[in-house]
Amino acid sequence: FRLVARHFLNQDRRIMERQALGLRYKPPLMLLDDADTPAKWYYKLKTAYLEARQSGRPMEHPIKGPVTLRWRS
Repeated sequence: FRLVARHFLNQDRRIMERQALGLRYKPPLMLLDDADTPAKWYYKLKTAYLEARQSGRPMEHPIKGPVTLRWRS
């Protein structure tokens, strides 16, 4: 078990090290449609909120109407 666990954790460590190298250059965020919809909403809401704070106007909600997410795991 320890050998398998060590191998598995080393894979994760190597991936994290590679991600850290790539993130040094601040790459653009690439989000997928279905899986990253909540993340896209978060960034839209954050942008709308910051724009409203800077302009002094009320925040306009960027997501229009009710939306239902469905996915399988």
